[in-house]
Amino acid sequence: MTDMNLAIGMAANDTHGYMARAHLYARAGRLSEAIKDYSTVISIAPNNAIAYYFRAQAYSASKQADKALADLDTVIAMQPDNSAWLNDRCWMKATIGKNPQSALPDCNAALAKNPKDAAAMDSRGFVYLLLNQLDQSLSDYNVALRLRPTSAESLFGRAIVELRRGRHDAAMKDLAAARKLNPKIDETFASYGIKA
Repeated sequence: MTDMNLAIGMAANDTHGYMARAHLYARAGRLSEAIKDYSTVISIAPNNAIAYYFRAQAYSASKQADKALADLDTVIAMQPDNSAWLNDRCWMKATIGKNPQSALPDCNAALAKNPKDAAAMDSRGFVYLLLNQLDQSLSDYNVALRLRPTSAESLFGRAIVELRRGRHDAAMKDLAAARKLNPKIDETFASYGIKA
């Protein structure tokens, strides 16, 4: 951090210093300071999509979902073929608890561009879970787990689907595997309003 401060002091209009310091702030959980530095980068270089993307992550982590979505809208407008960013917007829309149906087009678009994207398949499975479209959710989670077998998120999501379908034994097996991979997975899903 000392080196970044010195570098910024020597070249106030060099975006690299601000970006590096913003990353350090974000990793340290100093989100408001990270957002300030990402915003400085954007003011110097308004077409810097990466700065908008990381600021969106910082806004999301600081529970400022509307600002995070606005930044994701901006980066996707800049790079509409970026499937990872489409997936991020899908996931964010799904997890902020507003309108999960609005997340579905982004997941579909991400998968149209990259059909073997396990993260996007997991996201769409989660969206279908929120919409209580259990057959579609199960299908997506099964594909996501074939692509990425050790995903605690996909295992937990599939377990919830199995519980809702009355398949208790299969659900318990997935829950145990998910919790072994990530002991805090219940807390994560509880923050989305989903409990086993």
